[in-house]
Amino acid sequence: MDKTWMDHEDRHTKVYLQGVNSFLAFALRNSAVGNKILCPCRKYVNSFWREGSEVREHLICDGFLKGYRIWNLHGEASSSSTGNHDCDNVGAEFREESTEEDDISEFLRDLACGLDDRGDLEDDDAFQQPNQELVAIQKLVEDNSQELYPGCKNYSKLRFLVRLLHIKLLGGWTDRSFDLLLDLLNDVFPEGSALPKTFHESKKLVKSIGLGYVSIHACENDCLGSNDDVTGPDLNNGTQEKGRGRGITRKENIFSRTPDMPKLTIAFNEFGQPIGDYSKEFPNVVGCQVRKKLPLACDDWRRVPAEKKYELWTDLKEFYNLDDIAFDWVITTAWKKWKEFKSKLKQLYFDNKLDDAELIERRDNRVNDADWQSLIDYWQSPEHEARAVIAKANRAKLSLLHTSGSKSYARVRHELDKQLGRPSRRDEVFVKTHTRKNGVPSAQAAPIIKEPRGSVRTLGLGPTPQLVGTPGVKCHMSTRLQLEILARQKADNRAAALERELQLMKERVDRMEQRMEQGRPNGETLSQHGSNS
Repeated sequence: MDKTWMDHEDRHTKVYLQGVNSFLAFALRNSAVGNKILCPCRKYVNSFWREGSEVREHLICDGFLKGYRIWNLHGEASSSSTGNHDCDNVGAEFREESTEEDDISEFLRDLACGLDDRGDLEDDDAFQQPNQELVAIQKLVEDNSQELYPGCKNYSKLRFLVRLLHIKLLGGWTDRSFDLLLDLLNDVFPEGSALPKTFHESKKLVKSIGLGYVSIHACENDCLGSNDDVTGPDLNNGTQEKGRGRGITRKENIFSRTPDMPKLTIAFNEFGQPIGDYSKEFPNVVGCQVRKKLPLACDDWRRVPAEKKYELWTDLKEFYNLDDIAFDWVITTAWKKWKEFKSKLKQLYFDNKLDDAELIERRDNRVNDADWQSLIDYWQSPEHEARAVIAKANRAKLSLLHTSGSKSYARVRHELDKQLGRPSRRDEVFVKTHTRKNGVPSAQAAPIIKEPRGSVRTLGLGPTPQLVGTPGVKCHMSTRLQLEILARQKADNRAAALERELQLMKERVDRMEQRMEQGRPNGETLSQHGSNS
């Protein structure tokens, strides 16, 4: 069977799509459990069961797992060979009944195919100037022959490490938990153990045999992520999917819309907050645009270029009918998503125990080199450490926690209005958003509201005490904000005036043409230069 289509980078060609369909037909016929098969995409790496339609989507968006030329997890016999296998001339065969040690040894021989036509690594003298790949494979051969600890007969260093990393992937362990396990095992094993000390050391070893996973973004619109969220199982970057948890947020239903398709319409309340249809996913769409458009090399949101923020707003208007009332909410939400993205990157990839070279290697593929270096420098700075201490102390003081999850206060209030048949009071929204699913209110769910500084409870992002007229609040805007609002109003007025003037001119021209048409004798027409002919 010809499998060269699996290596195609353009995954929308007819050849690739036909290959995917033939694989699905084969796998569903020979290895399905119910209507599900193991997904061999680069994200799930044969570790999760999915339905055929979802597997097809992953193989098109993410691509086929590199190196998976024999579909032995989908019903293909282990002894069968691929149509274009690089090692056919070596004559290597995979036996169905073989020990794990033999499998790893034979796997290492296969890695050497193409580097040495004998498929044999034992004669070091035969290589006067070994290349980098061969040196790495020779190191792996040594690790596969090395005892895990003195006297260990069941596991070599390589075999144990491969098993351990596989369990880490399937269990969704964090890098930190893996480091803790290695610390424990090194304490338990006898002196002279060959086990690495950290996950980073383990990762360097297995990268030589292609067990690392490359997180790619198949769509320029951040469809594989932009997510929010982790980038899926990616040993190279030190992250992996946790069970059936979320991957990077996909908004293909939005970003794949073409200009000839009608724009989506979102309803907004009096504060410019989205409610009703599309309001649930709209913040995530804003987050996707933030991760694509806005630079991260700024320690403060106010230093992000204003033109970039406005570009984000105009890009969203290509897909949605947005009224200007939503502008403030969109910018505030973008600020929140921007901060959350930077925080998530630090949580996933930053470790102050690693040096700069190791941190640079951990770069998330959604972040360019310059921004990543800037983030590393900032995270290592005394200024950031001081701010982190203050932020941690402030978070520890939080006691008034809502129970509405990801649903915004605006959506809760909108649904409560429809349920009550009247506008809901703020104390009712407060109790609603501080009551658990079992109907038991939290200790703070009381109709007495104390406003936090600078915001209004139960109204969500956007509204301020000055805007809603909270008693006892100084209702004064800053001079800078007043000037910005005034400049925006003047610009809008100028644009409206120009549009009215243009319309009047058009009407005058139309009237002139009508009078000229009425004043000409029948049959006469104007030539190109205006003369009668």
